[in-house]
Amino acid sequence: GALLWADSFDRTLSTENLFAVQRDIAEAITGALDTELTPEESRQLELIPTRSMAAYRSYRAAMDRSAGDMGNPDYRVDLERAIELDPDFTQALAELVGTYALASRRPTPERQSYIEQAEAAIDHLATVAPDSVELLFAQAYYVYYVLNDYERALALADRALERAPSNIRLLQLKSWIQRRQGDFEGRLPTLRRMAQLDPLDDSVHPSIVGTLFLVHRYDESWAMMTPADADHPRLYSYHALLANRHIERYEERLQAIADQLLDHPNNNPVDRAMLLMFMRDYEGAMAEAEAFERPSHWPEPALPFALMTQLLVYWLEGDEASLAQAVTEARQRAEQMVAGNPALQGYIYHERDMLMLDVLEGN
Repeated sequence: GALLWADSFDRTLSTENLFAVQRDIAEAITGALDTELTPEESRQLELIPTRSMAAYRSYRAAMDRSAGDMGNPDYRVDLERAIELDPDFTQALAELVGTYALASRRPTPERQSYIEQAEAAIDHLATVAPDSVELLFAQAYYVYYVLNDYERALALADRALERAPSNIRLLQLKSWIQRRQGDFEGRLPTLRRMAQLDPLDDSVHPSIVGTLFLVHRYDESWAMMTPADADHPRLYSYHALLANRHIERYEERLQAIADQLLDHPNNNPVDRAMLLMFMRDYEGAMAEAEAFERPSHWPEPALPFALMTQLLVYWLEGDEASLAQAVTEARQRAEQMVAGNPALQGYIYHERDMLMLDVLEGN
């Protein structure tokens, strides 16, 4: 989390020298961090990625949006606009594969269309840039999001990183794959490399803190915390857990955590319901679950959160008769939902819900 490098760069920026300035900044950063650009990265910096400044502007707008959410529809629109202006813009094509592949994970009627568009973009990349980092990047996106083949996706990302080790977007994808594999120890060096390459990008800090927590390196995680993290949308719960970790009695520690979290402005009915279940306040947990409103852009789940919470409450209370009846009804509902929307089958959150029913049945 420490600032490793900073400097001012006083140059007049114009459409004519934009990419020369970009190259000079990249070389200054790598020199300050005592690293070297690979021949591939140096070659990329010598190339103007597109002859269309309007295409590059749309691409940069997409990259700015993706920092918050790659699933943002405007992100996809910006990339599609860039490709309309320059169909051979390889960087934009690779990112477009990523957004199509990501969109295909959702159980919507457009799912197959997104897969086909991702495949068409990869085919075009293979034609215009058959031996490129961008093609490997696009293939890694596709294998990760569409095929769910995490081992092969990681191998593709690593092959691309051998040629472009300073590519933060590639490192970001690698960190996502490692997270999905549960390789949190392996993910830490990837995240730290990202932070080293871009010390001013504050989006990496929560990932490092959270990953340290998940591998039980609590003192290191706490040492990286700042006072502002107590209110950070991604870190406030970690902050509460770590701040009270030395309270020995479980009930007292849980109450101290609840005092910080239950009324926290970043908290939500889902997290509050879970916390209340831990505190054995099952009535309060059900009230929070029933208050939860599914965001309009979320697919309708086979098992709504209130129903899942009720199943867990029956299980925790030891009410086997009510649990058995509720699980049977939940399975029937899930089957009806899948019959009405076959795309739910294989959807990661649907599969999670079905696994939960298996657990509740003792399987």
